[in-house]
Amino acid sequence: MLTARPPLPLSSHQRRKKDVLSLEYDEFLHLVTIMLFGYEVSVYDLYQTTKAITHSRSTATTERIVAKLAQAEMTFSTWRTVGLSNDYRLPTVFASDQLQPGHLRTLVSTINTLKSYPSGDSAHSRYGRRYADVSIRAVHKLLQNEARQFRSLYGELTETTHYLHYERSTALASVQDILGTIDWPFWEARKDVFKDLAWLTFQSKYTKWDEETPQRLEPALISLFDTAQRLPETARAALLLGFHYYREQPDLYPGDAGLRLVADLTSGRTPAPGNSTDGASIQAAESEPVGFVEIIQTAYAYGRGDRNADWLKRTVGTFTMSNYPLSINCFLAFVMVETGDAEGGEKLYAAQFTPALKHPLDWLVVLWCAGWMGYKLRTSQLNSLVASLEEGAFDGLPWLHGEILYALRSVAPQTAEQHALKIGALTQVPGSSALRDVLPQKPTWAYTLRQLQYATGEGKVAEEAPQFRTIWILDFDAAEVICKEQKMGKTGWSKGRKVKWSELITPKNAAVLEEADGRAVQAISLNDGRAVRAGGYYSEDMLFVSFGRMLYEIADHPRIYLGDKKRIPLDLQRAEAELQISETATGLQLRFDPPVETAGFVWRKETPTRYKVYHLSEEQAQIAFSVGDGVEIPNTERAAVEAVVESIRPRVQVQSTLDLIDEDLETTVGSTKPCFHLLPFGEGYKVELYVKPVTDQSFYFKPGDGLPRSIVVLEEGRRILERNLAEETAEAAEAILSCPTLARTPQENYEWAIKDTQTALRILLELRKLVLADLASIEHPKGEKLRIVGEAGQNELAIKVGKSRDWFEVDGQLTVNEEKVASLQSLLEHLKAQRDNPFIELADGEFLAITDDLRDKVLEMEGLLHSKAKGLQLPTLAAGAFDAIAEDLADVEFDDEWRSALDRIERAEKIRPRVPKHFNAELRDYQTEGYRWMMRLAEWGVGGCLADDMGLGKTVQALAMLTARADRGPALVIAPASVTRNWLRETEKFAPGLIPILIASSQDTQLLSELGTGDLALISYGLLPFIGEELEEIEWATIVIDEAQAIKNSATKRAKIVQNLRADFKLATTGTPIENHLGELWSLFRFLNPGLLGSKQAFNGKYNRPIAVNGDEDRREALKNLVKPFILRRRKDQVLTELPPKTEITLAVDLSEEEKALYEAMRRQALKEIAEAGEQEKRFKVLAQLTKLRQAACHPRLVRPTSKIGSAKLALVGETLLEILESGHKALIFSQFVKHLKIVENWVKGQGISYQYLDGSTPGKKREEAVNAFQAGEGQVFLISLKAGGTGLNLTEADYVLHLDPWWNPAAEDQASDRAHRIGQQRPVTVYRFVSQGTIEEQIIALHADKRDLADQILSGTGKAGKLGVAEILTLINDPLG
Repeated sequence: MLTARPPLPLSSHQRRKKDVLSLEYDEFLHLVTIMLFGYEVSVYDLYQTTKAITHSRSTATTERIVAKLAQAEMTFSTWRTVGLSNDYRLPTVFASDQLQPGHLRTLVSTINTLKSYPSGDSAHSRYGRRYADVSIRAVHKLLQNEARQFRSLYGELTETTHYLHYERSTALASVQDILGTIDWPFWEARKDVFKDLAWLTFQSKYTKWDEETPQRLEPALISLFDTAQRLPETARAALLLGFHYYREQPDLYPGDAGLRLVADLTSGRTPAPGNSTDGASIQAAESEPVGFVEIIQTAYAYGRGDRNADWLKRTVGTFTMSNYPLSINCFLAFVMVETGDAEGGEKLYAAQFTPALKHPLDWLVVLWCAGWMGYKLRTSQLNSLVASLEEGAFDGLPWLHGEILYALRSVAPQTAEQHALKIGALTQVPGSSALRDVLPQKPTWAYTLRQLQYATGEGKVAEEAPQFRTIWILDFDAAEVICKEQKMGKTGWSKGRKVKWSELITPKNAAVLEEADGRAVQAISLNDGRAVRAGGYYSEDMLFVSFGRMLYEIADHPRIYLGDKKRIPLDLQRAEAELQISETATGLQLRFDPPVETAGFVWRKETPTRYKVYHLSEEQAQIAFSVGDGVEIPNTERAAVEAVVESIRPRVQVQSTLDLIDEDLETTVGSTKPCFHLLPFGEGYKVELYVKPVTDQSFYFKPGDGLPRSIVVLEEGRRILERNLAEETAEAAEAILSCPTLARTPQENYEWAIKDTQTALRILLELRKLVLADLASIEHPKGEKLRIVGEAGQNELAIKVGKSRDWFEVDGQLTVNEEKVASLQSLLEHLKAQRDNPFIELADGEFLAITDDLRDKVLEMEGLLHSKAKGLQLPTLAAGAFDAIAEDLADVEFDDEWRSALDRIERAEKIRPRVPKHFNAELRDYQTEGYRWMMRLAEWGVGGCLADDMGLGKTVQALAMLTARADRGPALVIAPASVTRNWLRETEKFAPGLIPILIASSQDTQLLSELGTGDLALISYGLLPFIGEELEEIEWATIVIDEAQAIKNSATKRAKIVQNLRADFKLATTGTPIENHLGELWSLFRFLNPGLLGSKQAFNGKYNRPIAVNGDEDRREALKNLVKPFILRRRKDQVLTELPPKTEITLAVDLSEEEKALYEAMRRQALKEIAEAGEQEKRFKVLAQLTKLRQAACHPRLVRPTSKIGSAKLALVGETLLEILESGHKALIFSQFVKHLKIVENWVKGQGISYQYLDGSTPGKKREEAVNAFQAGEGQVFLISLKAGGTGLNLTEADYVLHLDPWWNPAAEDQASDRAHRIGQQRPVTVYRFVSQGTIEEQIIALHADKRDLADQILSGTGKAGKLGVAEILTLINDPLG
């Protein structure tokens, strides 16, 4: 038995309908007539239509009635028409049944005649198909209860077309507003229409439901349906929307077992056994649609175990008709997954996420099936649901709303929590859901495993058909618009082909078109103004496109771009014209948005990436013109303004502080805190800054924009919102300044276009600090595409070091919020690839931010570590450097071997070795320190490089060390041939405890087998290839390689022999450990400490290329720290303050015209020969031609032996030398070309100048004699080839040095100059370099700045270390004589 319930209060619709029926009959008649004309009509047509009933003789009566209706706010008037107010449109429709018999038919007949409407159900009138006319004619048929003709016209409105879309959808919405209005007395007379069309429309208008709606529908339910039997799907769906009411009223549907099952489950009652889960109860007749209830019944039976999977598959196979196909398809997808077709089911399920997915019943099934299938939902798939929840679309459906929130929290908890504040308090979420729980929720691991199999090719993925989509390109300057169709290919979307306008009018592939593409047709017409129609043939030159109208129609298209080249994503929005009125101190300020003068479609640029487009009527344009850019009206006219505003409201939206004058409402003071929106925008992101005055409501304003006082509707009711506009602007400016990245990025109207993810993340990280300080908030309106899960510093890094074979293994973990998020190796790989990117992507869209301190610390470690397949390796000799880096880390774990390695270093550091008493040289302080440094390295068990400047006594320091280690066994010194005798001499002089043995030739090898304690073998580099094997067989106590740059090329035979020698301690002495490039340093350390710098390939990748090519300062610093313990370098200006100054002067040589012509001819010939050379021989050809050009810059006879052309350089050298000698000085003259040296020698002889001479062909004994003779005063000049005499000689008798031709490596020249500028020199030294102007020599000198003393670059960090390649040398040759 149905129990009587108290009557409901009148709804707002019923109250207004009552107002309409309370009018005098003539007034009521006129109101209905206005409605029958389409809600607006001229006074004259209104008079012509009603006079047949009122028998009025003039328009005066009509005008009087219209004025009275306007006074009652039921109508409004313009200068041409009278219109029905929005609030009274629907009440008038439903009240029209109360017209006297025959009057409705008379009115409709008269209107049809005036408007030339056809009498039947044809959609075409004399003006063609006009959807506004079809809409009002459909209303006529409905009011006259002509159901068949109404259905026909209504079908015309619902038929999807791709032209005149806006007109059609507007007309359809007008009719659906009627169908969606609950007014049972009206519908009871029209059951044929109500039972399906109106009943379905009620369900689609769920956003207008409130908690009383179900009770208002109850009489219709009882009247229309046989509740003793199973209800049709249309009735069931409506009951489910109002189930907060109907589930407690089971007597309304006593014969529907399915609905009763749902009611029992949701109310906690035990369902009646059997009758709700049998096949007959679930399966409908073939003509009957199925839906939500059948899904629950089927799932319940299967979940209880009453039915098996075969039954499940068969039953769902009968679900062939439904008003909710999305729900049925999702459940079918679940069944496919459950019965073995996981791939097909997941594909079908994913296909349901279309713009049509809006209805709450569909969403509930979608969420349930995701849980039942174990399907992992993407954030993007839930965006439209979240938007509906945030907009409050389901607020009038309490039970359904709660079920959706519960299901969302179950299958996508992060999304639910993330949007909790916008969605509403989660107190609305029920604690459980008996419906969702009819089947168990599955974990997502099975879905994840399947996706991994697909990704690796193990799973079978069906090929998808080619995908297409449309984009729109706008050019506002040219007022041009283009539509393009893109195709998805292997590399992404194509650039797109231009779509002809005729293809939009009659689309070939309508499925790829967006809704906005269909509306775009409304902006296309024939050139003479006539409308276009689908199916017609049109060439492009026949068509006219209205740019403004097109903007308006495509405004919500998802892919609009500015310009076809750059394709900047554009946000194009429709907007309503608005009159703004605010109070000032002296009156009222009026503004109109947009400030235009003409009617039609207008647009306005708000930011570089956002435009608004408006459609202004003639009246709106007139108002906009009169207001202009703004006008202030004095307070004396306040009453007039208030009166005008009320009459304007029906025509234009009004925002006015006047609305607050008579309102007795509570005031809410708005928050001024900035609110930042981060949202995806094209391939990048957009940041927008707003204020959100009411923190728990979705009201957003640009800072300082809008009215200071306005009315808002909150949950508590209407309130006056007060905003401090000045404070909003100030806080926004302060927030921007607090975010350096944002402040540096150009913005317009508080919007920033961000092109790359890293910049967006930096902004997000900076904003997080404001959020933590409660100075701002961040929101993600289109989903959180980017998320920073945390920020990690040094305290979050844990390091573990342990010994493994010949190295230490290093492992590390980065832990954030007690979770391991990244290994040290992955951190290193990230920073190697993107050194300046502090964000590590942990998952799709999730990032970890690392602090600058942690990044610098990890990069320091990376400079020492070698990445191998099994992990990170640290060379044993790098333990000290690594320990220094790791000492300030909070969590570091070392094993015992590590401690032992550090103990050895500490023991070596603590020793204070004394110079042996029987060593006969008195060492300077810095030399003593050098001796101790070598002894500490020997104690540690590592090799070292003594890299002091030339002339600081490297030999004597090494001899002191060799003397101290004499008792350890035989020692070996390898040096240039020109220096071995100097070693012999100085050993005999300073180290009597050593027995020097000169191995001068391969015949002396028998002496090697006789070596013992205290013996010191002296061998030249040139002899190594002949006695290498004998040297390798000896266990040396100490090996010293002097002028160690001799093994700079690791590929040479001498370098390979040296690297194979074994010794307890190895020392290299050289003033230039790096002459040309960093590969030389690797070769040196391959001998001294193998493994420290890794393999050559690893060294080149880790250090050489980054430093030499990229100028990487971090890598340079890392290499410097790595080798620092093993290199000791002192400069003369640091330790020898008593050494006289050295002056360097470059003398420019001006070649004669004949020399210039010769040089230019040779340069051109060189370029020709290089161009003709093959790739393999090009480098050799380049070097050969380069040498010729350098020789031509010195003397013509070097390249043309019979040339009679004089040498300008020789003339200047002679002039300079004579001046030096006349002043009583002596000079060293260096050249790289022996032929050049010989030419100068002939000149010296001709001048009668005494001299000494040395080049590579001079025997060792002769060299020694020449040096001793010069030092003894025999000779005013010493002529020396750079390679033969640039090292190992002490020539302090000279105080002038002349370099005849510049060499690529300035360090070699410096070494030669320091033959004179060294210990023992008492006079200032002057160095002259002779450089021929306009030749390659000038460019060589220019390169010296980059290459000078490359060792200092590693030890002091002053530049890059690199070597010239073929391309660079060609560039030098290409430069003509200047």
